[in-house]
Amino acid sequence: MTSKPASAKTSSRPSKKHEESEKLEWTLTVPMPKKYKVSKRTNNLAKPIRRDVAHLTKQFPTEIPRGVLKHRATKRILELSEPKHVANPFPLNVKANPFVVSPGALKYKASKRTKELAEAREYVNNHTRDDPFGISPAALIAKPKQRIIELAKPKNIHFLPSIF
Repeated sequence: MTSKPASAKTSSRPSKKHEESEKLEWTLTVPMPKKYKVSKRTNNLAKPIRRDVAHLTKQFPTEIPRGVLKHRATKRILELSEPKHVANPFPLNVKANPFVVSPGALKYKASKRTKELAEAREYVNNHTRDDPFGISPAALIAKPKQRIIELAKPKNIHFLPSIF
């Protein structure tokens, strides 16, 4: 018989609830000394970045090449400019009765193997008992361990026992 390590024995048990530790009071921190001098690097990083407004907006070129003004679209460009054919989301050839069986399905003869697979498999249901609410003899003999008893107790009582 192998023994469990000590950590496995104790890890399954819930840890004891510790009472709330006393709350420590807030203490004020010591302010920065007045003789502290900020470094040049910190001052430089703290300054906002100034950018020239002229560089923020790009001006469009005013001159348009003459070749662009006289350009004619080629046959291929016109072909590519056509939208792609998208299938109609609503089919137009909707049958009057969608549940009609096709003639080919009516003429079909199933093979021996298909018929064999189509039959339901027979099996004995062993799960039914004579008395489904009866308690098994093994459960009557069993003695619960301390942990099971501990888990079986309710955590909170939500009803008034004095009424019952």
